[in-house]
Amino acid sequence: MEVLLKINLEYYEIREYPDAGTILMFKRGMDGEPDYAVEGEGFVMEFKDGMVYTIDIYMNLILPRSLKIDTSFQ
Repeated sequence: MEVLLKINLEYYEIREYPDAGTILMFKRGMDGEPDYAVEGEGFVMEFKDGMVYTIDIYMNLILPRSLKIDTSFQ
């Protein structure tokens, strides 16, 4: 499966949890339950009010252990 996603990260907070092997991206200022979620191989995307609410990426399912994602661009 391939997903190409273009999101302006200016409006999102990114948190990396190396012990759990996940990266969580969530839209600042949004709260409450999402309207719906889409699950893929190694990720979950939640939507609210027609916008991407959260993206949860399970790195150990989709990335080789030797590959690192640079989240310093926040």
